[in-house]
Amino acid sequence: MSDLQQHIGRNVYDVKTELEQQGYNVHLVRTGNHATGFVPPQPLSPPDQDLPKKRIVLTYDANNQDQVTSAQER
Repeated sequence: MSDLQQHIGRNVYDVKTELEQQGYNVHLVRTGNHATGFVPPQPLSPPDQDLPKKRIVLTYDANNQDQVTSAQER
């Protein structure tokens, strides 16, 4: 099981907070009623700057107590 898969079934806001504390940029995609989601493109960094933060896309089910259904690193 990948490290991200351990978050499946947990509350999306708890997972988001935890991943942000680890230095990730987290994007949320909501499924169910009033589905939402937009993952903005990641800008390219100039060669003299640090690489951008790692990004995680969390998909969660708003009809099921905001449980994470998918976690992907991009």
